[in-house]
Amino acid sequence: MIQTYADLSIASETINKLIGDKPAHIQKVFSSAYTIGFSIRIPGQTLVLGLGRGKKMEGLWIGSKNIPSELRVQDKFLSYIRANMANSVLDHIELDPFDRILKLTYLKWGKKNEFFIFYNKKALNFVNYAYQEKRDTFFYLKSWENKPVKWMSDLSFDIFDEVGRKDLPDKDKTTQQLRLVDLLEIEQKEIEKFGGLKKQKNKQKRKVENIRRDLSKILTHNELSEFANTETDFSTYPKKFVKNGVRISFDYPDHFKRRDQVFKKIKSLKNAESLVKERLEKAEAQLKKNIVFEGRNPLPVIAPAWNTQKSSKTTRTVDVGGDYKIFDFESFKVGVGLSSKGNDSLRGDWAKKQDIWFHLDGDTSPHAIVKADQLELNEFLFDVVASIILHYSGHDFTHANLIYTKVKDLKGVKGTPGKVIFKKEKRYYAKKIDWRSLLAD
Repeated sequence: MIQTYADLSIASETINKLIGDKPAHIQKVFSSAYTIGFSIRIPGQTLVLGLGRGKKMEGLWIGSKNIPSELRVQDKFLSYIRANMANSVLDHIELDPFDRILKLTYLKWGKKNEFFIFYNKKALNFVNYAYQEKRDTFFYLKSWENKPVKWMSDLSFDIFDEVGRKDLPDKDKTTQQLRLVDLLEIEQKEIEKFGGLKKQKNKQKRKVENIRRDLSKILTHNELSEFANTETDFSTYPKKFVKNGVRISFDYPDHFKRRDQVFKKIKSLKNAESLVKERLEKAEAQLKKNIVFEGRNPLPVIAPAWNTQKSSKTTRTVDVGGDYKIFDFESFKVGVGLSSKGNDSLRGDWAKKQDIWFHLDGDTSPHAIVKADQLELNEFLFDVVASIILHYSGHDFTHANLIYTKVKDLKGVKGTPGKVIFKKEKRYYAKKIDWRSLLAD
């Protein structure tokens, strides 16, 4: 759904009237593949402001419920908005006199900040003018340059002139006004197109269950062996009979020949045991691989126009002597060891005592360490770390059981490179995500 200039004008005026002079606290920010949802609390009411992420969704919508959990995604854009706008107060929304550019004025740290969104050529460009408490100064960031610039006065809409701002014709043209819930239903229908993949997963589930059933029968060969050794007269049994789920057909009436057939059956079950176990292991691995949509949105996430002008920054990935690598994200860094020696070097040379160390719980994996000026352990960070560890460990898992603790609670084992003893550890079950797309430019 692409809103016209007139649609944006109506939506922004409606929100301003709802807010009036009341405090409008931005409490939670979620995102789907197509929409950012701001949960805003005003006295006596909670409203949700939906901002399209571009391409298929360009506009501003109002709702009463935020994005449901099954549609939610995590990405760099959401993390940036949360870091800057969550726990702030929305003051008002203003529309550019010329083009489809919205300015959201919000208050944080007792200062007035401004977040601009420009829909142009199906892309979303944004500029954030914000106060940084640590440096006690204002900066602005243009998404197409992605480089903070110190600035001490209000910004105007003409900052978007360099990326195509113009005076639009037909500003009075409107389209059908949809609600936020209607947009989310559109996205839900898009997800339903992935139903074939879900059926494939169900088919694989049945395959795994069938192999497990076969294996349970095979594993009864011990009971069958005891039965063969204790039975004194097989000639009294019918020609076809079932024992512990195993079918046996006798070819002869004689007791001893029938007993020989039972022992041959036991031998064949023992020979099949290792093969069926191998089949089960492969089928279970395939089942994990086939999980495409289970509690998460499978749609490609629409990203804003990040860094369309090339930056000279070269610290996205730092390879330190082949021993370990450092990856820069928006608010934290992750170091990962590339060998036993690299794990020790990462901990000894790069990490500080308050940094957080990660490892797979119960599985082989490289060590990972996270550091940040103000480290917040949240779902996004855990998912990023888990994905990096899985990438460098070679495990084909969709989720990871992480174990973590502070670096100061680690102790290396003398004579065993890469091995540590830890204490005060905690655990977290994280999912695998596309971590490379989230690296800071």
